[in-house]
Amino acid sequence: MSAGDKALDRLVTRSPAAAALLPQFLEHRRRDVVTLRAALERGDFETIRRLGHNMAGNGISYGFPNMSAIGRRLEAEASAGNTVGVSEQVTSLETCLEHVEH
Repeated sequence: MSAGDKALDRLVTRSPAAAALLPQFLEHRRRDVVTLRAALERGDFETIRRLGHNMAGNGISYGFPNMSAIGRRLEAEASAGNTVGVSEQVTSLETCLEHVEH
């Protein structure tokens, strides 16, 4: 993730309702990383695809366009059965979560 990508997630204005739920949202994404890694180990691309799809929609709602982009890429890589691509996106999600400012 480039410095520009990190800046995208900081510059988005969040609604008060989304801001109040932000800690819970971020904790769920951290748990998703664990779930995604386990799903990848067992070749469960449907779980990965579903989590990516949900992240793509929810990321924007919570003011994280980069997380939404990662979700879209996870969904696409899982649909293609691309283990390397999924792994790269999970790593991107971890990096994104490490750099979140709220």
